[in-house]
Amino acid sequence: MNLQMKFLLHTAVSILIALIIMSIIILKLFAMQVTASEFSNTLLEVEQLNSSLESYQQSLANYGKNPTESNLLNTISKFNEFLVEAKSVNKLRITDEEDQQRIELFQEKMTRIKDKMNIVTEQQNVTVAIQLSSIINGVLNDVHLLSQSLKEQYDVFSKQNNWEIVYLFIFSGVMLLGIASVSTYISTRKIVKPIQLLNEYSKRISAGDLEIKELELNSKDEIGQLTNSFNTMRQSLFTLVRQLRRNADKLQTLANTDELTKLYNRRFFMSAGKQMDGQSFSIIIFDIDNFKRINDTYGHLVGDKMIVHVASLLKSVVTQKSICGRFGGEEFIVLLPEKGKNEAMKQAENLRFIIEQSSIAVDDEQLSVTCSFGVADSTGMSDVMSVVRKADTGLYFAKENGKNTIKSVV
Repeated sequence: MNLQMKFLLHTAVSILIALIIMSIIILKLFAMQVTASEFSNTLLEVEQLNSSLESYQQSLANYGKNPTESNLLNTISKFNEFLVEAKSVNKLRITDEEDQQRIELFQEKMTRIKDKMNIVTEQQNVTVAIQLSSIINGVLNDVHLLSQSLKEQYDVFSKQNNWEIVYLFIFSGVMLLGIASVSTYISTRKIVKPIQLLNEYSKRISAGDLEIKELELNSKDEIGQLTNSFNTMRQSLFTLVRQLRRNADKLQTLANTDELTKLYNRRFFMSAGKQMDGQSFSIIIFDIDNFKRINDTYGHLVGDKMIVHVASLLKSVVTQKSICGRFGGEEFIVLLPEKGKNEAMKQAENLRFIIEQSSIAVDDEQLSVTCSFGVADSTGMSDVMSVVRKADTGLYFAKENGKNTIKSVV
């Protein structure tokens, strides 16, 4: 059902309820006129008071005999009904002096009745309930005498019917206004609430909340269709964002990784090394001996194969906490966190020995590999670049001293 049909339905229901209320009011007015033609309105009120008093007195007596919760609730209900009827006594136009005295006496007794009823309600006092029942008997006698007196005053009190007619018209106006307000509220709420939810969800998505759940709205109107479109858009957007994030991670990995060896590249190594400024660490820097001759003799493909071979050996030797990378060409570098020069020298010697014992196959020939190493630690230096330069000086000395060796600079 679309929104237009829903609005028409709400309007039709509101009109139907209004017609029912107006019919009830018309019937009530007709009943009042019939009653006014037979009895005086004042006498009717007194008789109703008398009836409510009898019902109230009977409920008190029942509670006194059987003080159960249901009897107490019935007593309270009858008391409230009696209070409603008792209020009408104050509206009676009493001209007879004796009747006025009866009214005053009734009001005085009403104060006592209310006080004792409060005790019965709050304390559930059966004794007070029995006493109150006796007081009501006296009040019933006073009301009966008042009723007899008022029968002679029919002409005076019949005029009160006119006031009740006015009250009915006011009530009907309030009821119709209330129905119109409720109908409008229900109609607009079916639109406003989903739109508010859509607005809130849109703000959360724009803020980067990708954990937001789908909107649940069991409706087949235009708002339901809009919600379904929003959910579809949300799913597509989330899929796209996740794909972008995966692509960004891949790009970040590519930006930080040397394509040939899959080790970290120089840029990432230096960036990570700056995080070690002020901390204890060592640097191992080494390169492949006679690499230019290998390239010239066997070609660059063999040179690349040798670089990959050395990188593979490097990855198998260094610890997980170490940061190793290709520093450029045939040169490699390793950062050892929390390691001194002696430990770095041992690890460099281990790596040198493993490389020395290895070889790569070139056609039918096994080509041996050796590397020269420079080692330095961060003692007396505050930044990683200073340690790298010091280790590079050690590498230079290793090259000058026959290669396939390790040197450190004090």
